[in-house]
Amino acid sequence: MTKSMTSNHPVTNINSTIENIRIIDPQTDHTWDEFVEQHPNGWICHLSGWKTLIEASFSHIKGYYIVKYDPMDGTICAGLPIYFVKSFLTGKRLVSAPFATLFDPLYRNETDLTALAEAAILMCDNLKSSFIEIRSFNTDGLKADNRFKAECFYKHHYISLSEEPDVLKKGFHRTCVRQRINRALESDIRLEISESDQGMKDFYSVYLITRKRTSLPPMPYRFFKSLWDIFYPSGKISVLLAHKQNKTLAGMILFKYKNRVSAEFAASDEHYKHISPNHFLFWQAINLAYDEGYSIFDFGRTSLNNQSLLDFKNHWATSTFDLANYMYTGNSSNGQTAADKKLGYKLMRKINQFLPQRAYPKFGEFCYRHLG
Repeated sequence: MTKSMTSNHPVTNINSTIENIRIIDPQTDHTWDEFVEQHPNGWICHLSGWKTLIEASFSHIKGYYIVKYDPMDGTICAGLPIYFVKSFLTGKRLVSAPFATLFDPLYRNETDLTALAEAAILMCDNLKSSFIEIRSFNTDGLKADNRFKAECFYKHHYISLSEEPDVLKKGFHRTCVRQRINRALESDIRLEISESDQGMKDFYSVYLITRKRTSLPPMPYRFFKSLWDIFYPSGKISVLLAHKQNKTLAGMILFKYKNRVSAEFAASDEHYKHISPNHFLFWQAINLAYDEGYSIFDFGRTSLNNQSLLDFKNHWATSTFDLANYMYTGNSSNGQTAADKKLGYKLMRKINQFLPQRAYPKFGEFCYRHLG
């Protein structure tokens, strides 16, 4: 059974060029989320809810879900969510997928992956995009495709939850982690597992402080509010907060799907660093993940240029590996480099240093109209 793409779609010649390929709307085609659930590399950022989240939060980004159908039974056998990012400052590009820390093309064999890549390149040409960026986590099938160049911008850190947290704790760095956890536990810090979007507001207040301290623009609050509205009802996210005397000291957003829990966002007030609320939340999150039966706890991805954060995660006795981004630039001679090294990124961080706190959310709004 061969599916065909509707004729009014902006990418009009994929179907006529690549057999059994179609672009679907996962928000109306519920077979997509079923496919993600069954695929071993399916993650939250593949789900239809991620498309809803991104398009509700960023008007300059549009998601397209490229799927390949099995010619024998008509079921989805491979898929690549890819997003068209359009900005008058940063140009046009295709990204798979924006703001996802862990991501893979979903496929069963190299033939499927080749078909998905062909469709993405055709889309790139039709939309006049300057490049394609496909992120990878568990797969490296594009390594053999000489049209794509592998770039490593990030490391990934995780721990296996095959043993009880108190056993795992013995492998943590003595002074940088174990002592800090004990100090936090003795400091009357109270854990809150949020049950309303007020918790997301409390997280965001600390997040703004953290982003200002690190000279990074904050994502708009509507992103976090939509994240809560879309994924909290099904139990796919949790918001943890560290309180002391009615003051929010730190916050963390966890993604929870299949066998993994991932610490996707973490923020803390530097004024309380001496009692280690950040270590407190990571320790609590690891315990919660173990108690709830998850087998992997992810510390998220980390830029190779952020040595202090790399050291922080290494101190938790994590396993570490590279996260490759596969870049396609077509006939362009201008390859991409790590975002941290781009002139615009450096300029943005310099501006951040001089902005008053009250102007920070607006500046974040401006920056994120051009990022993806």
